[in-house]
Amino acid sequence: MSGPHRIELEARLVYRLIKLSKRSQARLWALCQDLRRQGPWPLGWPQLTRFDEECFHCQLDVRLVSGWMLRQAGGAIEILCPALAPGKLAFVRERRFEELCLSLVDPQVHVRFQGAGAYRFLCHLQGAYPGQVAQPQLTRPLVSLTELGWHAQWSQVMRPGRCLNIYRQNAGLSALRLAELCGISRRDLTLLEEDRMPMTEERARTIALYLECDHRSLLPAEVSRGRS
Repeated sequence: MSGPHRIELEARLVYRLIKLSKRSQARLWALCQDLRRQGPWPLGWPQLTRFDEECFHCQLDVRLVSGWMLRQAGGAIEILCPALAPGKLAFVRERRFEELCLSLVDPQVHVRFQGAGAYRFLCHLQGAYPGQVAQPQLTRPLVSLTELGWHAQWSQVMRPGRCLNIYRQNAGLSALRLAELCGISRRDLTLLEEDRMPMTEERARTIALYLECDHRSLLPAEVSRGRS
C-alpha cells in the first residue's frame, strides 16, 4: 500500500502520550512517521511482531510497547496502545476489540460489546456461526495523529540527528562502528547526530543501508515530504 497513511488513535489515549518520558515520546513519534510513510510494517524497527494480517506491535524500549492495526476499510492505521509494560503484551492483539459492534447474517442479530473478553467472545461467535459474522465495526472515538498538538510539537523538535540516533540504537551499532561502515569519521557522525552538520540525501541513503531503515527517516521533514 502506498502512503501517506492516516494514523489515528483513541481520544482517551492522548493524555497517555504526553505522560511518556521524552525519550519514549521521541521514539514513538519516529515510529508514527514511518507508519505514515511506509505502512504497517516499517523498516528499521527490529523488535516488530506481526500477530496477523492486520495487527502488529513493537517493543520501542525497555518499558514502552506500541501496538497498531491496519483497518482495511480506508487504509487507516490505528495506534492501539502507546504505553504498555512488557508484561501486558498478550493484550495488544485484543485491544482492538475492546468496544465494537458486529452483525450476524443468519440469524440476523446486532451485538455491541466491550471489555477484555470481547476478543474471545468474537472468536466463539465465529466458531458457532462460521461465515456468518460480519466484519466488526469499531465504536470508539478516534482522532487523527496529525491533528494533535503533540504531533506538531514533536515535529519541530525531531531533527535528522535525533532520528539518526534512534535508528542507530535500533540497529545496535555504536557510533564508531557505524562511522567505520559508512566510511566517515567518528567526529562527522557525532556532528550529524548533534545536527551540527547537514544531512544530505546521498549521505542519508548510505547510512540507511547499514541501519536498514528508510533513508527519508534521516532527512529533514521538509525534504522528506518532497521525496514521499
